[in-house]
Amino acid sequence: LIYNDSGRHLISFATKALQDNDRCQILSMEGNQYESHDENELLLETIMNHPSLRKLSMKSCFNDSPRSFLGEALRKFRNITSMDLTSNLISGESVTYIANFLETNPCMLHLNLSSNRIDDNDAAKIATALVKNKRLRLLELECNHVMTKVGEKQLRKTVYGDETLNSISDSNHICEIRSDWSGTFCNGSRDTPNVNRRWKLYDTLSYHHTKFSNVLELVDNELPNDETNFARKLMPIVLESVQLYADNSRKCSSLSRFVKPLSIVYEMMRGWRMPSLFENHENT
Repeated sequence: LIYNDSGRHLISFATKALQDNDRCQILSMEGNQYESHDENELLLETIMNHPSLRKLSMKSCFNDSPRSFLGEALRKFRNITSMDLTSNLISGESVTYIANFLETNPCMLHLNLSSNRIDDNDAAKIATALVKNKRLRLLELECNHVMTKVGEKQLRKTVYGDETLNSISDSNHICEIRSDWSGTFCNGSRDTPNVNRRWKLYDTLSYHHTKFSNVLELVDNELPNDETNFARKLMPIVLESVQLYADNSRKCSSLSRFVKPLSIVYEMMRGWRMPSLFENHENT
């Protein structure tokens, strides 16, 4: 039903078509201007209660920011798994509605917010929501030209932490974020969360290895003031994990700084002063 510009007649037609076809899975209203009136309220209710509808496109449907529509619609679209809101002047309060919606962990898997007016503050709201969201697989944010590297950094931190192993482990391992500044952020939308988590951890180990700083990073940032205890009790587990993460990372095309696991193992064993461990063993 794209680019018909038939106003209320089109809305009535779309509503009746959905009511008469309970197997319809995709609805595109692209290019048809949305205005608030009773017919649209009925369409929203029909979408909400439809047993099969999963994909909805409302690309280029608003001449003004659609905050009133989003405030009403997002509370009802619990069954939609893919939504396209490209080119709708979305910013500010509209993003707040979207962020609040994402925080509730809905069943939505794909959200397209490209070519809107999302700025750094809006990016921060979305980033905060993604910390709690464990279902969204793909978020598209290309061509939001008012967003700078500040907003991009907030989004990247959500899926990559601050490059300490603990923060990476606790980050979002589900959502792939596409943007202009950095292309695609980290997570592979076709990979499991466990695979994404492991290759990000190994990517960080590989990066620290280029500076021979893995042990320093682990001791200073992960377990401060506990180097001896950490080395004695947890080093075998960490070394085993290096191989486990490497097995996943070899299959990941997104990993650009892969270092062979033996190199990382050698660096860690040397940095943890292995003779002191043997001394501890002899005294037990």
